[in-house]
Amino acid sequence: GGRVSALINVRLRFAVLIAAAVALRFGTQIAIAQGVELADALRWPLYASAFGALVGALWLNRHAPGLLVVMVGVSLNAVAILVNGGWMPVYEPALAAAGLPPTDLSPTYHVVLPTELSAEFLRMAGPLGDVIPFPFPPLPNVVSLGDVLISIGLGWFVFATLRWGDPEPAIGGISLWAGPAQRPVSVPDIGARPILLGGGLGPGLAPPRKTAAASLSVPWAVAPAEL
Repeated sequence: GGRVSALINVRLRFAVLIAAAVALRFGTQIAIAQGVELADALRWPLYASAFGALVGALWLNRHAPGLLVVMVGVSLNAVAILVNGGWMPVYEPALAAAGLPPTDLSPTYHVVLPTELSAEFLRMAGPLGDVIPFPFPPLPNVVSLGDVLISIGLGWFVFATLRWGDPEPAIGGISLWAGPAQRPVSVPDIGARPILLGGGLGPGLAPPRKTAAASLSVPWAVAPAEL
């Protein structure tokens, strides 16, 4: 019973900032893997900027279902990467449990955690790293707690928007569909009666008292030059 139009027309605040932060986050990782020395030298500030902008934009959209959970997941991944100078810690036994060889690790992105629970393991934010095996085909992997929360939050966002979202584009923000900028706003009818000279619409919109002088009624459409 979901409405795809509700998902298409959903509007997020600072959606451009979210897109730019995601692009910077993965663009940095790709550039480093491609051997771009400048990106490698600036990996920490680049990752910090991307995660900071993304967390801030998600916080501003915390009213949307699931996005607060996504923000927490992104924050946990940010801590794991930034604590290690721009590298994601990975637990090798979890890699083996997922059926993946150590050669599947990215040497430009992953750093191996100690196999034993120790002070060094905690110093490297081991519990927040890629320590959860996901051995299920077609994409076996090792994921972090942050990845799990991001998946749950995004899944809830999509489901809730499809199930209960408004199929009409909301006011403000940016949607996937260039719909009308705003909906028509109805103005309450204050009555079709004319305004009496000398009275007007005062507090409470009460009509003025009639005096001995003949009252002249003036419609709304009369211009001041015609009075």
